Amino acid sequence: MSDESATIPTGETHIKPKVLFSLALNAALNTYGVLGIASRHTGNDCTQREPHRGLEVKLSAGDDGKKHVVVNVHIISQYGVRLQSVASSLQHQITYAIEHGTGYIVDAVHVHMASVRITNEDPQ
Repeated sequence: MSDESATIPTGETHIKPKVLFSLALNAALNTYGVLGIASRHTGNDCTQREPHRGLEVKLSAGDDGKKHVVVNVHIISQYGVRLQSVASSLQHQITYAIEHGTGYIVDAVHVHMASVRITNEDPQ
């Protein structure tokens, strides 16, 4: 085998902010006690139609040359669960999803409790 055939070309990988948003959204919605994403302006449920109203992901380049992320998430929590535990779990879930999925460094996940709901079901 010659040296030319053993050489693997390298390139750059670019991760769009939309990917970070999707990772954070999936992590948030799969966290125990989180029923949905709330609008940061009204507090209404915007999970299905416009989750970007309650979830913001800021990406920046650090002095160390690595990408850094800050997340702001406004949630609707389940009634009867310990809110501090939900917030802590949510911070860990989002941090893990982004750091494990992209290698970026999550500097902070700010959780805003917009409302509490008894069930996840809509009244009929």
